[in-house]
Amino acid sequence: MDKKQLLRRALTTVSQAAQNFDRSLMVALFHAKLLFVLDNFDAAERECRRALRIETPNDPNWDDIPPMAAPGADSDARVSYVKKQLRVLLKQIIVVAALYWSSMKNAPQGQHVVSVTVDTLHAHYDGIDKSAAKTISDATRFLKNQESWSFWICLNSRCDGKKFPDTSSLWQHTCSKHRDELWGKLQSLIDPEYWENTSQDDHSLVGIALSRQSDTFLLPRVQDMFECLLLSPSVGIQAEPFAEMRQRKCREGSEILGSIREKLRMLPKDTLSTEFQECCSGIGKLWLKFLEVTVVDYREIILPLARSYQWIELKKRIPFYLNHPGSRRIGFADANIDIICAFCSSAVKANN
Repeated sequence: MDKKQLLRRALTTVSQAAQNFDRSLMVALFHAKLLFVLDNFDAAERECRRALRIETPNDPNWDDIPPMAAPGADSDARVSYVKKQLRVLLKQIIVVAALYWSSMKNAPQGQHVVSVTVDTLHAHYDGIDKSAAKTISDATRFLKNQESWSFWICLNSRCDGKKFPDTSSLWQHTCSKHRDELWGKLQSLIDPEYWENTSQDDHSLVGIALSRQSDTFLLPRVQDMFECLLLSPSVGIQAEPFAEMRQRKCREGSEILGSIREKLRMLPKDTLSTEFQECCSGIGKLWLKFLEVTVVDYREIILPLARSYQWIELKKRIPFYLNHPGSRRIGFADANIDIICAFCSSAVKANN
């Protein structure tokens, strides 16, 4: 505990140094490790990510203190070494959280991690991202009204992304509101079953459900969160904004429709020819691809938003567990508290 008190006193000095020398990778790495051994995992993670985003760092240099703290034949090699250490620390944070979760998942505290009320999630994002908060409200309302997470969108800009619950209603709307002489030819060539609702569950998105009784998002597959974090520790959990997703799908869908139109115009007149059959097969595949591209599943956005909140909540709970009497202490492999104390002693003396 005497070491922890020393480190807490030093943290103010080190945090100020990280702010003053915001392009220093060496200070950032030290700051992140100090936060880590003080069990402030969320701040340590944020400092690691901030440091990794520095494009032209001021250090490490040949004259680092201690000398050659970052080995390497040239500047690029030394910078690469420090950034590798930052990534290692990010992975350690994830591993510590995974160890904590394995100890607590069956305890009552663990239930607070696998669920979040709609109101809580909305309030969290309303303070930091209004568009994400609106998407949460829209998705919840749509799910309750339609009993589905997914819908198809009209690509025409005049419809402003109008939603349709199935492909048949999308097709009827397209034929009546956006007439084209080629639509009749397309319908005569496509297998009738292709006009039905072709939506299939994406198994990568089944990690979230909405409890209608408690108005709560359920996130039972916590392991998926750890896998996502370990695959891209320096990026973390990110959700594609709904507006960007809709624009992307409209752009990709329009390109596919353009290819379908071109094939329809070049369709051979001889319906018995091999060329005609091959062209029809190609059109059918393009149509299925069009339906896959233009479907929007709210889980694609809500799941990472909820996972990100879940990750923050998990990190908050670890220190309470670590400091609880009788809990087993998790080892810190790379951030050795004795080594950090040696540096912090000098920092505190200098500050006093």
